[in-house]
Amino acid sequence: MADEPTVRELPPLEVLKALSDDSRHAIYELLRTSSGPLSTDEVATMLELHPNTVRPHLERLRDAGLVELVIEATGAVGRPQHRYR
Repeated sequence: MADEPTVRELPPLEVLKALSDDSRHAIYELLRTSSGPLSTDEVATMLELHPNTVRPHLERLRDAGLVELVIEATGAVGRPQHRYR
């Protein structure tokens, strides 16, 4: 399917390491079941965590290839919105 995010093939141990943390696993499950990409603030709010706690977990999941970063440009001045799926 064209809408399916592509996830690179990872050794099972790397996947297990990335998901071994309870917060990371909760973030992964939230993104997996979400109907669309979520921002760091949305993830933090939904899981009742601080955004500064969520950011490194999202990066770890991204580095492991389990989540994908989607950059949404709004066409306005300022930084584009980073969202994850």
